[in-house]
Amino acid sequence: MGPRKIVEFSLGPVGGALLALVTLPLMTWIYSAEDIGRISMLQVTNSFCILLFGLGLDQTYVREYHQSLDKVQLLRVCLFPGLGFFGLVVLVMLLGPWSISSILFDISGGIFTLLIVLCLVVGFCSSFLSLVLRMQERAFEYSLSQVIPKFLMFVMLCLVSVFTGVRDFLELLTFYSLSALSVFIFFTWRTRGEWLGVFSKKVEFLNYASALKFGMPLVASGVAYWGMQAVDRIFLRFFSTLDQLGVYSVAASFAGVAIIFQSIFSTVWAPVVYKWSAAGEDVAKISKFLDSITVVVIFAFVSVGMFSGLLEFILPQKYSSVKYLVVACVSGPLFYTLSEVTGIGVTIIRKTSYSIYASVASMLTNLILCYCLIPAYGAAGAAGSTAFSFWIFFVCRTELSCLLWERIPRLKLYCFTFLCMALAIATAVGVFNALLTVIFWGGVGLLSGFIYKNQVLLFMRYVCGRLIR
Repeated sequence: MGPRKIVEFSLGPVGGALLALVTLPLMTWIYSAEDIGRISMLQVTNSFCILLFGLGLDQTYVREYHQSLDKVQLLRVCLFPGLGFFGLVVLVMLLGPWSISSILFDISGGIFTLLIVLCLVVGFCSSFLSLVLRMQERAFEYSLSQVIPKFLMFVMLCLVSVFTGVRDFLELLTFYSLSALSVFIFFTWRTRGEWLGVFSKKVEFLNYASALKFGMPLVASGVAYWGMQAVDRIFLRFFSTLDQLGVYSVAASFAGVAIIFQSIFSTVWAPVVYKWSAAGEDVAKISKFLDSITVVVIFAFVSVGMFSGLLEFILPQKYSSVKYLVVACVSGPLFYTLSEVTGIGVTIIRKTSYSIYASVASMLTNLILCYCLIPAYGAAGAAGSTAFSFWIFFVCRTELSCLLWERIPRLKLYCFTFLCMALAIATAVGVFNALLTVIFWGGVGLLSGFIYKNQVLLFMRYVCGRLIR
């Protein structure tokens, strides 16, 4: 994958995050914190459905794409089992005696249930169709698909902010549903050649069995990972207030600054590594990237920690605590990104069943900490619990890869990441005032710059060389 493709893949996460940075403050001025918290619960449910009903076959599609001779058949094998399973569950949701909207939103109503189902169905289908663009390296289209729903959401919020009217949750949910539907329509059109072809393929049960053998262990791992991400919001929903959930959701949304990095890296990294493996290249060179990625992660922490106080100037007063929470919220995507490098050996040697250990350990950690901290500390307890559990996830994933594949030096790595995690938690719970927060994070930046001076100097030389050209 050349530099141009990497740049094109980066446009989606960067553009989407920039739109989110202007859309989110606008949303906080228009809708209540409770309504933003409700949307957060829908997002949590959507990610759960993609993980559970995907049966791990999305990862099978990525892993086997470059080695498959019939890629349309591969799409059929990976798409249909989960789609059929999900269809049955949707029928139960619609026909059952319970109210899904009441469970998620604390609001009853048939229109809410229908919009929930719409979001979940199009979200599931879009997640698979996006893989077609990603693996074909249709980078610009893949990036465009990430920008479309956020741009549409921004336009609708701008319009509603100009015209007076009812500012209720149904309006916000309708906007969210339309934005999700827009990207599904885009995927359906741009991948029509691939998904229309799956209906002409014969059913080959051996292919399904082989795909499920690789993918199914990842379901448990994926659900456990989802639990690690979602348990904070679930506990805030049922053990705190929707207002605290809304405040935390806003802080987590600003963590999109870090999710840019995670999205770009994850999108590019896995296909490149698997292509190296398929070509028989020396995968030991993966470890060479580790120090450079570590420096990027540390300085991302430092940047967010030092400048998060600026959020006070763009958010309403009721969201004043967001500036303390956001640095802990970025821990998740940053530690996950780092674990993509340190833990890649597990998937390279196809020992995917071991992935569950890292996810379960971190999920249980988050579960226990959320149970203990959220009733007392609310959103701050959720942020601290999630930061620590993601660090546990990163450590477990690293150790598993070292055990099963190739050992890497990691004492320095663990020391700096633990320092960043501990300082992020201290910031979230308000141990330091604003001045001390800036001083401590600046100290971490200086210390890491000294310890990793070779990587910093190499990066500076590269930037200066590009500027001179």
